[in-house]
Amino acid sequence: MWDIIAQYRVRYPPFESSLKRPEHLPIIVREVVMETDVDNLDEAIKTLPATVRLGSEDSWLVERTLFSVDGNGQRRKVTSGYSLDKRDFPTIVERQRVGWYLTPDPIHAKARSVITLAVIFLLIALFYQTIEPLLLWSGIIALPIGSVQIGLLDYPFLMVFVVPFMVFPLVLRIAANLRDLRQQREFLHSQPTKPEITFNSEPSSDKPLMGEIRLRAPREDWTGLSVSWMVGVLPPAREVIMEAHGAKEGGQPPPGLSTPLPHYWEEGLSDGTGVGEDTPMEHHDVKGGLFLRPMRICARGGVKNFDIDGGDFTLSPPKGDWPGTQAGSFVRFHWELLVRIERQHKRPLFWLMPIRVRHGAGPFIIEDFSVSDGRIEESGTE
Repeated sequence: MWDIIAQYRVRYPPFESSLKRPEHLPIIVREVVMETDVDNLDEAIKTLPATVRLGSEDSWLVERTLFSVDGNGQRRKVTSGYSLDKRDFPTIVERQRVGWYLTPDPIHAKARSVITLAVIFLLIALFYQTIEPLLLWSGIIALPIGSVQIGLLDYPFLMVFVVPFMVFPLVLRIAANLRDLRQQREFLHSQPTKPEITFNSEPSSDKPLMGEIRLRAPREDWTGLSVSWMVGVLPPAREVIMEAHGAKEGGQPPPGLSTPLPHYWEEGLSDGTGVGEDTPMEHHDVKGGLFLRPMRICARGGVKNFDIDGGDFTLSPPKGDWPGTQAGSFVRFHWELLVRIERQHKRPLFWLMPIRVRHGAGPFIIEDFSVSDGRIEESGTE
């Protein structure tokens, strides 16, 4: 008789991972008993999720390993039978990766770069005012620049020249949010009909995806259509991370996690690393939002361009030995079909459809993959 144990080891890239060094973040280790008192080991492992390893020990890491444990407590690695995962899609898919999505205003990305320049200018100004007495004493400058006279009044140098640079990106953000809210209200007032999509065969992670797409009621301002498919690793659910660290909700979160944000918090929807940085502003009537969030770890397969009527497509699989669909709350590989619609004088419109994909031949070892910061304003550039 054997027990079967799944060991998970995860160091998932947090929000804005480009500013983090993965080797300084802990690897979350979690073990789950999948089967107990198994007498036919070969048959039992055929129904279990596939073993997979993405990344490395000193980088981002997503790993699942299966072990059989005999009556003497001896562990041995086993390989699963790559069965199709028929579990329900996680909450994050149902709320944030299904249906129509809009493209956020590009001003958000520009405002972020302006903020960086404003902070640099502020530091330079503060440094200059700090060393100004030394420059006066040494004779390098003759007069101080402590204040600026405008009319009959003197104003501090920092207020006149630096504060406008600090306020300007905030004004850009407010303007972009107002435009985004108007775009969302217009879309909710008149939503388009969803595309008709059919597949010629059951999708597999190592084979091309073949099917057909038709738009039943295209709008007059729609000018182009493209279809692609992609695979990615969704973030682990926050409550599972807390449990794996032995932390209680409401207590001190582990490294890399913030306290939950009560205005949008929903169990299973976020990993808790956003730290309030989710912009642009989203309409409160749509749970999960109307803007497409990039998957922080993902790989895109082939892309097919059409005229607005659609047609048949054959899309090559993403590069690498990616596993098929794996749902759950900790290690979850997600596949989806992305329809991009170009619009005249408007930003692109997306239709997102989750796909249940069968595992390929394996082994599922992926070392070359892309990582994004997960900012919503980056969704239009994927």
